[in-house]
Amino acid sequence: MRLRQRLEPRPGQIAGLVLVAAALLPPTLVASGPPLCPFRLLTGLPCPGCGLTRSLVCLLHGDLAMSLAFHPLGPPVALALLVLVLAEGRGGASPLTRMGAWLESRHPYAVAAFPWATLAAFLLVWLVRLPLYLQGRWLY
Repeated sequence: MRLRQRLEPRPGQIAGLVLVAAALLPPTLVASGPPLCPFRLLTGLPCPGCGLTRSLVCLLHGDLAMSLAFHPLGPPVALALLVLVLAEGRGGASPLTRMGAWLESRHPYAVAAFPWATLAAFLLVWLVRLPLYLQGRWLY
C-alpha cells in the first residue's frame, strides 16, 4: 500500500470523526454559539443544512426533541454516518458492503437516485423551514 493511499481519509473515517466531535462538544456551547454557516453569514438566511451540527450534537447527548428542533434530518444523518463508520470498520468484506453491492445489482436506479432523494429531502425541509424562519417561528 502506497503512503498516499494510507494518508487519504476514507468516508468512514471522516464520519467517525464527525460523530466523535459531536459527542465531545457540549450542547450548551453549540446551542448558544454564533452561526458559522457561510451562506447564512453572507445572506442572513439559513441554508438547507443550517442547524445540522447542533442537531447532531444534541442527538448524541440524548436530547432527541432539541435535535429535531434544530434540524429534522439530524437523526437520519447520524444514522447514515454510523452506517459509514460500520462499513469502514470491517473493510471490504463487511456485511454492509455486501448488502450495498447486492442492492445495487438488483436495483441500480434506486441506488443511483439516493443522492438525489437526499438532496430533495434537504430542499423540502428548507422550503418548509424558511418561511417559518422569516416569520421568527423557527429555531436555528
